[in-house]
Amino acid sequence: MAATAADAHWFTSMEDLLFSRPARADRQYVEIRPLVPIEVVQVIDAIAIDRGIDRTKLVTEWLRERAAAEHRKASVIVRVAGANPFDADTGGHAD
Repeated sequence: MAATAADAHWFTSMEDLLFSRPARADRQYVEIRPLVPIEVVQVIDAIAIDRGIDRTKLVTEWLRERAAAEHRKASVIVRVAGANPFDADTGGHAD
């Protein structure tokens, strides 16, 4: 199913909307290749060595933890503010 401009109303651009989707829908993983300062990678490698895992597994664990935390935060916001938190004038009601 192709995304349309209407689907992306809260995104900055269509590129933002499509960014996190894999190139092929049948793939379970997406490769991320950021340029990271060497001193950051050295710390990541030291932590990975200490834990007995490779760098990719460590970074993937951190990303999963962060994604879960952000999801929990967003869930709380929606639960507290309602489905449309910006509809303050009507108290979240459609009337």
